[in-house]
Amino acid sequence: TQNDQQMAQVTTSQETSAPVVAKKSTNYEAELMSRMSSVPENNMVNAGEVFTAWDKELNKVYKLLMSELPESQKTKLRNEERAWLKRKDKEMDRAAEEMAAGRDENGNLIGCGTGCGHAERAMNIEMTKERTIELARMYDDLHR
Repeated sequence: TQNDQQMAQVTTSQETSAPVVAKKSTNYEAELMSRMSSVPENNMVNAGEVFTAWDKELNKVYKLLMSELPESQKTKLRNEERAWLKRKDKEMDRAAEEMAAGRDENGNLIGCGTGCGHAERAMNIEMTKERTIELARMYDDLHR
């Protein structure tokens, strides 16, 4: 009928005038955790290896996000990342200070031994891991 033809024309014009871009759903976080399952648990022997693995993943997902975000959100993420790096440095210093006997007149940690370095490295790894997972979730949210 003529009414059916008009409805078909309306439907067709609506479909072509507003293209829908389907976002590919991802589960980056699950893929990340699967990849990182082969990284050994952190201990004094392999702390460098563990940190390097998490840092590599953090940089990878950060670059992915930056490649897909609109300019205003890129600026926001860049500022968040800079603030996170400052927080991480403070937390690493705090962790080392808790292991120290105090600070000298120049502000340097004293009576530290290997404990301070280990505490600092452990905090670095933990915060890098947490931030990597947080960025992976952001990436997944972007694709939902």
